[in-house]
Amino acid sequence: MTDMRAVPSVKLDVDGLIEEARAAERASRFDAARARYEAALYRLPAGEAATASALIRWIARTHEASGDMGAAMDCLEAALATARAAESPADIAHALNFGGILRFRRGKLEEAEDLYCQAREMA
Repeated sequence: MTDMRAVPSVKLDVDGLIEEARAAERASRFDAARARYEAALYRLPAGEAATASALIRWIARTHEASGDMGAAMDCLEAALATARAAESPADIAHALNFGGILRFRRGKLEEAEDLYCQAREMA
């Protein structure tokens, strides 16, 4: 579980948290980035499933960068399901593409190719 003490102030809005998360990620502070993405997800208003999918995908990216492929894959599945529920072709394609990247990095080339082709069809 992420230490929520790493999240500065509850008053930060979702966009502010996302910007802080991106800055932390660029600085290779993946735990801090993840904490801010999770805080943004928690504060996201109802009806923002496409944004939720992106946030979950970005959380997956922080897990992957930290070397936790299992958590990255779990988050990616959640991001894809959320994108499908939102009926957001762009977010579905992003999730499929990132799934391809994760599988490629694990040496699962046929699975990666399949996901890349699915993503291309969505675009």
